[in-house]
Amino acid sequence: MTYPGKISAATRIKEDYVDDLIAQWKAEKPELDTSALHIFGRLHRLYLMYNHAISDTFEQYGINAAGFDVLSTLKRSGGDYTLTPTQLAEFSLVTSGGISLRLNRLEDAGLVERIREKSDRRSVHVRLTQAGQDLVSEVAEVHFAREKEMMAGLSPEEAEELTELLRKLGMSVKTYLWGADPEN
Repeated sequence: MTYPGKISAATRIKEDYVDDLIAQWKAEKPELDTSALHIFGRLHRLYLMYNHAISDTFEQYGINAAGFDVLSTLKRSGGDYTLTPTQLAEFSLVTSGGISLRLNRLEDAGLVERIREKSDRRSVHVRLTQAGQDLVSEVAEVHFAREKEMMAGLSPEEAEELTELLRKLGMSVKTYLWGADPEN
């Protein structure tokens, strides 16, 4: 059984940290049902590793994951790449409370611009600048290629099966959180 400390990269790759956690729980509290840890423990560890990898990618371009999410949401919107802050919060992975801070940083970097409506100065739209369009296009190419590299251990069939299982798990968690009505 492995405990936290310095271990080689080769050892870290071969070991399954979650199996160690489950074995530790079994030794300390055998009656505890840790079956969900097989999935959620791995999802959590996977998220931490994934987040580390994507953070490295975004840092190379002077942005972070939240900034990329805002830029890519604007890019995906098409047309003139303009949305309201409310739409950005709805269509991105960033909370409405976090949008203002992200927009300030992206605007300071010249990647987005805020446009006030002439008829109602309180109404604001956010538009991707040309520099923002260029950056998000370049970063997206690198980001998605690296994500694909991270999936190299899965066959296309396994990736498709995992996609469906994660979709199903996501619906199960939504039902747990919000019941049968996710709008509730």
